[in-house]
Amino acid sequence: MIGHRVSCAPFVHAREAFGIEKGRVVGVGVRAAAAAAAGGKEGEVSRSSEISIGSGSSGEFVKSLADLYPRLPCRHCKGLAEVSCDKCTGEGKLAKGGWHKKNPVDLDRIIGSKWTAMESTFGWRHFRVHSKRRGSGKDWFVEMSATCDESTRFWVNVKNLKERERWSMGWLQKREIIADKDTAFKLSCKACKGTGRLPCICTLHNPEELSLEIIEV
Repeated sequence: MIGHRVSCAPFVHAREAFGIEKGRVVGVGVRAAAAAAAGGKEGEVSRSSEISIGSGSSGEFVKSLADLYPRLPCRHCKGLAEVSCDKCTGEGKLAKGGWHKKNPVDLDRIIGSKWTAMESTFGWRHFRVHSKRRGSGKDWFVEMSATCDESTRFWVNVKNLKERERWSMGWLQKREIIADKDTAFKLSCKACKGTGRLPCICTLHNPEELSLEIIEV
């Protein structure tokens, strides 16, 4: 079998022909096209029309990608720089636990005590304890009587009477009921300091670019 020698002559000056020099690549075709559009020669093309890659001689120009791909608002905060707190679901408050969540109940003096239902019960909110009795086990029950209608009566487990989300001691007015729901059995959220909002993760890197930082596109 006879081998054939391939001449490499056409490729000898490839580096010079395409402007490859010391890691620097210059698009000759782009320069020529820009020069033709400007009505001049290739050598007269402005530096702003030249696109180069790598580091070469001083005076070469590298086009910024910021002009080609403008930044978009963060998809998490929509450019607002803050998101809803995931600890309190944006309310700024958390339900109290333990002793703070319970109403103190004294069974020895509970008869005649006044109570307010946090939700309308049988059409009424204000009640008085009329009587009490012990169940089959250790639970105690109290008979609640509506203040404005003595015929409206029902039995409640004392355990339910202790729940501050259901009952409040004394007779409260409407504005007091609303305030009690907001503050009496809730604590300020420590994660968001009661604001219900948290800084978006896009602000952690550079606070000066609040709505322009791209998180995911």
